[in-house]
Amino acid sequence: MDPASEELERRSRYLSSLIRRTKLSAAPASLLPPVPEPEPAPEPEPGPIKAGVGKPVEELKAAVPEKEKREIKAVVEGRGR
Repeated sequence: MDPASEELERRSRYLSSLIRRTKLSAAPASLLPPVPEPEPAPEPEPGPIKAGVGKPVEELKAAVPEKEKREIKAVVEGRGR
């Protein structure tokens, strides 16, 4: 046998054994345990609103007294504190 034929025969045997091993290691689907459906994530329970999260901006602005609004504006503009 010439070297090319020997190489082809060697590769053929290798691939055949690889296919057999793959078929043996893959169990039929009927033998595998069923995979349960993932449960949907529970909806978060509505709780108290903390630190203004979820409130409209207008409602938050209305809750701040005028004196504090002026102080905040002065600090932002660099004139206060």
